[in-house]
Amino acid sequence: MWNVLKMDFYRMVHMKSFYVMLAVVMATFIFSAYVVKVAEKEIAQVTASSELNAGEAGAPVGSGVGISISNNGMDIHNADIKDWYSMMSQSRTLLLFVCIFGVLFVTSEQNSGFIKNTVTQVSGRYELILSKLVVMASFVIISSIVTIIGIMISQQIFYNGIKVGNLASLLSYVSVSMLIQLAASSLIILLTTLLKSTAFSMLLAVCISMNLFSIVIDFADSMIGTTKLADYSLINAFSRLPLNYEQSSFLKIIMTCVVYLCAYAGLSMFVFHKQDIR
Repeated sequence: MWNVLKMDFYRMVHMKSFYVMLAVVMATFIFSAYVVKVAEKEIAQVTASSELNAGEAGAPVGSGVGISISNNGMDIHNADIKDWYSMMSQSRTLLLFVCIFGVLFVTSEQNSGFIKNTVTQVSGRYELILSKLVVMASFVIISSIVTIIGIMISQQIFYNGIKVGNLASLLSYVSVSMLIQLAASSLIILLTTLLKSTAFSMLLAVCISMNLFSIVIDFADSMIGTTKLADYSLINAFSRLPLNYEQSSFLKIIMTCVVYLCAYAGLSMFVFHKQDIR
């Protein structure tokens, strides 16, 4: 198991896509923060112009002079790291990058034939799946750290200083968010193991991260009527994750993620055990 872990980590740190993904994660957030800043300035100008025109026409002018660009009520000028991280998390941008890297990492081993070497290093094929889960967990943690660094850089450049906020609240939110991403990674491992196709696996990964299958879930909900399946959907967990710590909500999401993680990992082990290695 240890040898397989070392080989998988060696492959990860020597993959160009590993560094490309991390660079894209940081660049995406910094660019997003810049776009929000520009949009705020333009909206402020439009608002000021509208109030000026209304004043010239003798119409009553509102007392509010500030403007707030918000994401679920987020005031960008007072937003801390957790607020910005939640924006990336709930938009599933981070999940998209994690899913893409998961497909590239797993299929690279299959496409290169390296799987023939690793399978001889283990006593059971399940160790290969466990090793990939550990590697994906590492990527999830690293990408979240890179995101937080990008948030701090953006705050310093565009919003006059870094606002950390409540550290305990930040760690709890980020930890649960990473657990959701890891559970989704286990699904990606299952799909790539089952399909053995980079193209089809990538297509499904994008669809999953964009939550396109929510249409099917909503249709099933309308047909059943009594059970809210969307409440138990893995990808919908991002939108159900409250910004402020709520024990019942957090525990429900953690339990959901653990069930999905174990189920997908178990299915991956079963499928891989039955497959022929070519």
